[in-house]
Amino acid sequence: MVQAWANGPANGGFANYGVRFNVPEASKSDVSYERGFCSINYDPTHTSCNSAARVPYLSVTYNSAPQTAATPAVNASRTFDGKLWTSTATPTFSTSATDAEASKVTYSFEVRTFEGAATVTSSCTTGQVAAGASASCKPVTALTDGASYVVRARATDEHGLVGDWSAWRALGVDTTAPSEPTVSCSGYTNDSWQASRVGPTTT
Repeated sequence: MVQAWANGPANGGFANYGVRFNVPEASKSDVSYERGFCSINYDPTHTSCNSAARVPYLSVTYNSAPQTAATPAVNASRTFDGKLWTSTATPTFSTSATDAEASKVTYSFEVRTFEGAATVTSSCTTGQVAAGASASCKPVTALTDGASYVVRARATDEHGLVGDWSAWRALGVDTTAPSEPTVSCSGYTNDSWQASRVGPTTT
């Protein structure tokens, strides 16, 4: 009913005339005449507000958005020369976020080539978990070997309220292992004995 008042007739709701007391004409001057609030759900079997079904009430559920998600963690990764690198094109991203009402949450991740990039390169969304719990997922579009990216996350509660984005996590992708090294030592013959030491050059 309150929502219908808020919508108004133009949006399929009711006209809001405020609160009215309907008193029989003959009793308008009778100060002892009972005035009461009754539900709009009319029940002809009751002529007063003595029915629990006609007692009006308004139920309000307060809900706030989840807190800012933690900066995403990336599996199969290590830091080299001050930069985080992952060895897979579909790394697993994980994060967590709390919620004041302990609502269940899901986490969304988005990957871009740099923080100001207009296009989302890849993304993924976790399943629903308890507030504060960690959850993870893999990007639906594989990342490119040798490329650099940034990833961030945010939480959405079970009522649809969305929290703020986390800080960005920068990472590089390197799925190609280096070739097997070879060792050579000039001045020595393989499987031979040298009576004196030869000045070798090892590469």
